Amino acid sequence: MSLCKASLGFSFIAALICRCVLAVPVLLDPNELPVWSWASDSGSGDESPVIITCGDKPPETDCFKCPECYDGKWECYSIDCVPVRGICVDSVRDPGKCCARCPNGPNCKINNQIVSVGQSIVMGNGGVCSCLSASSSEPSQTVCLPPSPRETTKKKPKTTPKEKSRKTPATTTRRTPTPKKPAETTRRPTPAATKRVPTTQKTPRRVRS
Repeated sequence: MSLCKASLGFSFIAALICRCVLAVPVLLDPNELPVWSWASDSGSGDESPVIITCGDKPPETDCFKCPECYDGKWECYSIDCVPVRGICVDSVRDPGKCCARCPNGPNCKINNQIVSVGQSIVMGNGGVCSCLSASSSEPSQTVCLPPSPRETTKKKPKTTPKEKSRKTPATTTRRTPTPKKPAETTRRPTPAATKRVPTTQKTPRRVRS
């Protein structure tokens, strides 16, 4: 038994002998490469081989076509789908088509929002998230940058006045000084001038005996 698998990024035409036994084609994922298995007509690979002659057409799918059979060989081709997983987040697969497509082009999903490649959005914390470009070999990438220091310093003075305004300033009453009454001074009466009367000292008389 041999495995038939197309190379990534190309479509090819494979000449298959009409006497080969065809297993049911299996499509692993609409965003990935389709894979089919084939077996010889000797019966060594399958329990119930089905011989496909040029009069019987192999079963076809959206990704596998066998347009004609000549010279005892079927001309079949498989479609190789370029994976869109990672290129866009809103891929769709149209009915009757093999490969999925990105209807809105490459994009990313940031904060539940679909952002196209090359665009950016501002997050709630002030940071900026961007969707970088993508190619067939490199998926879309989301890169987020933190808020700049200037934005964080600007927010600080905005919050402090609000907190201060919530506090009710205490009311102070100024007391008016009571005028003091002048102290009453009592004048002491001046003592009357007294004249000193000279005292006459009597000399004791001597008594003769």
